Order: sequence, then structure tokens, then C-alpha cells
Amino acid sequence: MLEKYQKLIAVYLEKFIADNYGNNSFKSIEYILRLKAKRIRPSLLLMSADLFGGDFSKYINQALAIELFHNFTLLHDDIMDKAPLRRGKASVHTKWDINTAILSGDFLYAYSLQCMYKDAGDKLSEIMYVFNKTSIEICEGQSLDMQFEERKEISTDEYIKMISLKTAVLLACSLKIGSIVTSANDIDKQAIYNFGLYLGIAFQMKDDVLDIYAEDDFGKRMGGDILENKKTILYVLAYKYGDDSQKNILSNNSFKDEDIRISQVVSIYNKLEILHKSDSLIDKYYNLALCEIDKLSLARKQKDKLYQFSEHIFNRKI
Repeated sequence: MLEKYQKLIAVYLEKFIADNYGNNSFKSIEYILRLKAKRIRPSLLLMSADLFGGDFSKYINQALAIELFHNFTLLHDDIMDKAPLRRGKASVHTKWDINTAILSGDFLYAYSLQCMYKDAGDKLSEIMYVFNKTSIEICEGQSLDMQFEERKEISTDEYIKMISLKTAVLLACSLKIGSIVTSANDIDKQAIYNFGLYLGIAFQMKDDVLDIYAEDDFGKRMGGDILENKKTILYVLAYKYGDDSQKNILSNNSFKDEDIRISQVVSIYNKLEILHKSDSLIDKYYNLALCEIDKLSLARKQKDKLYQFSEHIFNRKI
């Protein structure tokens, strides 16, 4: 249901690439922007503007800003995570080097600011407040994610806070900016933000689960989160419910054979029925997101579009 927004974003992304191709550092930027992606976040901004009665095509610069910013975070996250792949292809720091990836990310952040300012009119101050607040929160979330790598035990609440900041707030920000540009009322702005936040939490937990239990190619190595010692919802719940022996295996970050390591941890997940426990928590936040849709003053037909989008995200297999 995002196709018309995705097509518009693709056109303007190509224009952005063409307009900036002369930059000496742009090859690596073009590379990551051309990797296969669904452009969900910028599409949500346009969809939100559309739902609230605006001409969504007028806000393509703000949507483009969200996409550029998102890719900036991916470049830097891949460096910190030492991730060799991004969307099934070599990550930028792997294909080039770390310095190129850092600089490319810096460029993308600057470009995102430039785009966000374009044609914002009298909504600029409110837009930038939300965007800058979100930028800070994402950095806080990444910092927590890195800190958690050094800890054995993470509470469910701590995990939820981390993914809220690192992942969910950008979905929420995209939807809220879409409501801001069309002059939605304050109640609707908050409800659409909360919808994105709760759905983003469910989305990230689903992503954690799919790292192990995907039914098809997920664009990255299966079990990568285990090898990177990520505190995913699977790990958090397994450590909570596991016995001392299982906890020792989960927290042991010294291993020689990667396949054996993944097999050991997945075996624990299966014995403790962690997939079922994770799915229950995903259901909780998914339903919270649906409750926020009910609060919106939109017509039923418009609300149905949000329900359909939520179902599409919730039921994804890869």
C-alpha cells in the first residue's frame, strides 16, 4: 500500500544522486542509496500527509531528508557493529574503508538537513524540533545498544527503551512530520506519533526474531545478532528464563566456531520457547499501535489504510 509513495521517492532519490554526482565522496553514498530498500520511513511521512488531507507530493523534500538521515545512521551503525553486510551486499566500510564510511555518513546527515529545510514554510520550526529531538534520541539508543553488548543481563524494560530510541522514534518522527505539514490538530499529531512508536517497537522485535527464524533470505547472515553479542529480545528473554548453565552459554562471547555458537544459542531459545514469548510481546505493542489509530479523527477509510499497513508489517516473513 506504500507503492505510490515509494515510486515518488525513487524518482527524487535518482534526481538527488544526479544533482550531487560530482562530489568526490559520492560514489559510496550512491552505493548505499541504490541498495535494495523498501523506503518505509519516508513513505510513512508521505502517507501521513496524504491521510491528513495534504498534497503529499509537496513534501517530498522532507521525505527525502528522512531517507538520507536513515542511511546516515546505517553507515555509522555498520561501523560500530563491524557488520560486513548491509541489505545483502558489502557494507560501505567493508567495500571501501572506515574513514570513507564515516565521511559518507556525515555527508548524508548534512544533506538530510538541507532537504528538511526546503519548502517547509511556516512549519519549519516545529518540523526541525521533532527532527532534531529524534536525531538525539537515535544517538542515545545506539549508545545504549553498545553499552548492552558489555552486559550479561538486560531487563525487558531496558531493551524496550533502547529499541524505542534506536529504531521506533524515526518511524514515529516520519509520521508526525507528515501530520505537521498538513496542520493536523495536536491530538492527531500525538496519536500518529504514538502509533509509529509502538509499531516501531513491534517492528524491531520482529526484526530480532527474523534474524533467527526468517523463512527466506533476510539480506544478512542468519544468527548475525548472536555473533555480534546483540541484546535482542530473544537474548533478553532467554537470559531471564534460563538456568545458570544456559545463561553461561548465552553470555559467553569467546568462541572459535561461529556455526557451533549459533547452534548452541538457538537450541537454548528453542528449549525455553523464546519464540513464543517474543511473539507475545510483539503482539502487545502491535495492539497498542492499533489503539492509537482508534484515537485519530480520520475517517474510517483513512484509518483502514493504517490498519492495512500495520498488518503488512506485522505479518512479514523476511
